[in-house]
Amino acid sequence: GVAQGQLGDHDHDHGGDHEHSGGRAPRHHSGSGPRHLTVREETLRVVADAWQVFAAFLGSVTVMYLVFPFFTYVPTSGLLGDALPQVLFFARIFADIIGRFAPRRKSLLVHSPGALLTMAAAKVVTAVLFFVYIKLPPRFHHDALSLGMVIFLWLVGGYINTCANILAPALTHPALVGRASALLALIFQVAHFAGLLLAVLLAWVLYGDLVG
Repeated sequence: GVAQGQLGDHDHDHGGDHEHSGGRAPRHHSGSGPRHLTVREETLRVVADAWQVFAAFLGSVTVMYLVFPFFTYVPTSGLLGDALPQVLFFARIFADIIGRFAPRRKSLLVHSPGALLTMAAAKVVTAVLFFVYIKLPPRFHHDALSLGMVIFLWLVGGYINTCANILAPALTHPALVGRASALLALIFQVAHFAGLLLAVLLAWVLYGDLVG
């Protein structure tokens, strides 16, 4: 059924993601520093500077919290049998860790907000395919397919997480770095709630229950 525990997802907290071994992304702010801006004005300025990064982060986190509760719904082809949900769970953890560390190498860090948004869009498409897959007839099921989709979703998700925490502060004025970090934290909480809410609604639509 829809899992309630989100073991391991506390690692999406952003506290330590502002530093990386490869140096910071170049800043693209312009003009003099903000003076006497209200909180609303600061927020609007940061969003204008880094909206693509925020959108990518929102979509990425929402997808992960939407898909994760459905691991127990994924049908097995027999290869992994009853162990499939556990395999998906641990694959998700390791893929997320690898994804988070990848952009800490300067050569692997994406500097384009548009590229990050494209990756998030690819995650959304993969999530749609994931739900189509679990409703397909048994002859179309193979444990390697479901495992591959989960690995992709969390590998890209971990990557987007680290890149977002590097790019968003780098794209705005130095005086507004704290505001960018606060927005990322807020977006994570919103996406967390939205993903779980969508999971509950989708379970009701697909299976007619909430705990399956």
